[in-house]
Amino acid sequence: MTNIALPSPPSAGRDPEEYSAVSRRGITVLYVGFPNQASRRAFRKGVDNWLALLELNTRITVRAIWKPEDPSVLATARTSFYRWRQYEFPYSLANQLRGRDLNGASLEGQVTIYDRDNWYTGTDGLAEYNEFDLVTVVMHELGHVFGFYSGVRPAGIVRAEMFSKTGVPRVYDAFLWHQKYGQLTEYGLNAPSRDIYKAMTNDDLLWGNLSHTNWHGEPLLTTEMNGGPVPLRSPGKLTSSSVHHLDYRSYPDDSPDSLMTSGRPSAVTVKSPGPVTLAMLYDMGWELSDAGWEVIETGRPPPPPAVPPMPEIELDVTERGGWDLILVRWDDLPSADHYETRLTSRTGKPIASGTWKRRIQPLNRYSVRRSWGPFLIEVRGVNSDGDGAAGSVMWPEEQIR
Repeated sequence: MTNIALPSPPSAGRDPEEYSAVSRRGITVLYVGFPNQASRRAFRKGVDNWLALLELNTRITVRAIWKPEDPSVLATARTSFYRWRQYEFPYSLANQLRGRDLNGASLEGQVTIYDRDNWYTGTDGLAEYNEFDLVTVVMHELGHVFGFYSGVRPAGIVRAEMFSKTGVPRVYDAFLWHQKYGQLTEYGLNAPSRDIYKAMTNDDLLWGNLSHTNWHGEPLLTTEMNGGPVPLRSPGKLTSSSVHHLDYRSYPDDSPDSLMTSGRPSAVTVKSPGPVTLAMLYDMGWELSDAGWEVIETGRPPPPPAVPPMPEIELDVTERGGWDLILVRWDDLPSADHYETRLTSRTGKPIASGTWKRRIQPLNRYSVRRSWGPFLIEVRGVNSDGDGAAGSVMWPEEQIR
């Protein structure tokens, strides 16, 4: 992928059978060379799946080209960029942020589909084991048009650079981060670097620095949805599929976020970008529709279990044959998964301990001699994450100094 300016659509005199336009709620698709109505319908379905999730305030125009078969690739995407403030934005996003058409009659993106015998052009997601689902591939390529588009490129054998024509990084690259090399935009633009190359080829490149805020001035939604930065594809060799794809090991085919991984296998159908992918677009500046936020909510991690407070402890002590029988009772805490109890001597030596499940037996018994005291009796309520607070009491009180 390269940073290019896409040309304007052709004049109205073009053969309508070769080049026709279909507008779908904010995205106009210009078709070139599509073989039949079924293939166009599948492309439009991919467009409509995205349109249901994004909030658009200007129209996006995408050219869809059908080309002869290329055994090495299913499809490609191209876009051009607009500099605003400190970043380059794809025009599809820049127009939304500025609320007007910044590139006039020029296209916001181009998607090329390469002909093959085993395209599945249905819109029901029922591709067979040896077929490639066209709707899924179209959605993937549109994801690049909307912002999954890095400027990182090789610059020699073991060097890489962040390419920029305008002197500022692409908004996607602004979130690239590596645990060892840090925020990668700090290495500069158009400056070949071994460190950038190493970060891009160690299988541990990430998207989303925890210390950053998103375009909306909020903490990154992506790290909330993913539980941390998003792993990106960064194999041992920097290729055209590196960086601007999610890591397929973290998001396999059965993951709701598999759409923006690379190397689409046959028979895999994806109907939604997934919550992490939508969160990345939101962090880059896109607005989501109500349906888009519903996808976010379905993928939002459950809140951590409530940390149980300190249990209230009561002691019931009876003397039997020179021994003191201590009956320990405590409040049953709804947020506790189980309880841990411990009896410790005055020297800090553990005497007895135990684990008790909730609502089975919120009490414990110890037999001790008073003269050995004082004793520290502790009860800790623990949630499923192992968090909790311990309540404690000393006995006998008259020996406490």
